[in-house]
Amino acid sequence: MTPTFTGGSRRKTDRSAYWMAAVCLGAVIATASSASAVVLKVGDTLAAGLDTLSYVDPQFQTTHVISTGGLIGEPSGLASLGAGEIILASITHDAVLRIDALDGSQQVISVGGLITGPVDVAVESNGQILVTNFDFLSQTGSLLRVDPISGAQSLVSMGGLIDIPSRMAIGATGDVFVANTDGLGSHQILSIDPLTGSATTVSSGGLLSAEISGLAIDTGGDLIVSHSDTLLHIDPANGNQQTISTGGLMTSVSDLTIDVYQDLMVSDIIGEALLRVDAVSGTQQTEASGGIHSAAPPTAIAAVLVPSLKGDVNRDGVADIADMGLIGSNWGASILTGGGPGAAAATVPVPAAAWIAAVLAGAPLRRPDRYKRDSAQRHATR
Repeated sequence: MTPTFTGGSRRKTDRSAYWMAAVCLGAVIATASSASAVVLKVGDTLAAGLDTLSYVDPQFQTTHVISTGGLIGEPSGLASLGAGEIILASITHDAVLRIDALDGSQQVISVGGLITGPVDVAVESNGQILVTNFDFLSQTGSLLRVDPISGAQSLVSMGGLIDIPSRMAIGATGDVFVANTDGLGSHQILSIDPLTGSATTVSSGGLLSAEISGLAIDTGGDLIVSHSDTLLHIDPANGNQQTISTGGLMTSVSDLTIDVYQDLMVSDIIGEALLRVDAVSGTQQTEASGGIHSAAPPTAIAAVLVPSLKGDVNRDGVADIADMGLIGSNWGASILTGGGPGAAAATVPVPAAAWIAAVLAGAPLRRPDRYKRDSAQRHATR
């Protein structure tokens, strides 16, 4: 008997019964290949394409495989949970997955049901997972909520202003900003109340001249948006749009994120690369290209803002004296901040109690000079 799901169905056959059984059992149904144990560090960037999940180390600008094959099929959205947990949306399997960076194992969180074409994922402050979804058969878009433990699905919003939703980002107050294309082909950013599901238009038309491929929120609460070969800044208070960067190394942007250095990280599917773009000047540089990114052109990216293991600077799986030595040797050339993204850069005191505290707290090493600007300085230049 083939299961029947509410909310539409796409490619649901006997395979769906298998997926649903696995979810009900809470089983890890695939352990894909992983080159080695991976300890993610603050500042890394996750990238997914075709059947591969990888990360880019900004210090060496190298790419390393986390997991391949298994359930990773047409990855459309990524989110980093910290402690090495990664959330991935798979279009091929109409599923939301959990991937353990340490061993590359993949686990189904939720599959089928209302999930009939997952586009993007984001995690609310309470740990619940939001999913933008577009059902190709019924041509309806929706915003869904998935419980990360039980996999239970619920509808947050559907219809009204929502036609073809794509990327999303969660604001400081919990409001969900969703990129959308309406029935007339115009593009806009919507704000959706996560409790009532009511939607309002934040910005529409103008520089939003093509399908929106990326959406993020900076530390000042402003929206960063990508489409085709362009990055835009949008003020959510009045919808004003401003170009940050266009053309150059960007040919077909598939997603964007903001890393711990407050730079814009961009995946380019045609250029088969990850790019770093200065949020103020718009200057572009290649972070990683070729190799894995050619074999699996990136379709989704996410910044790592919480380390797999606090204090594990050298990625050996433990926080110990070797990490303290590494931090100490970089003390004069690096900036440490325990405040996370957007925290004002500060001069680090002479290593003593603060040194040990910084290691145990997992404070990220910040690059000097070009990353010393804070959010207030960036906004002042606009």
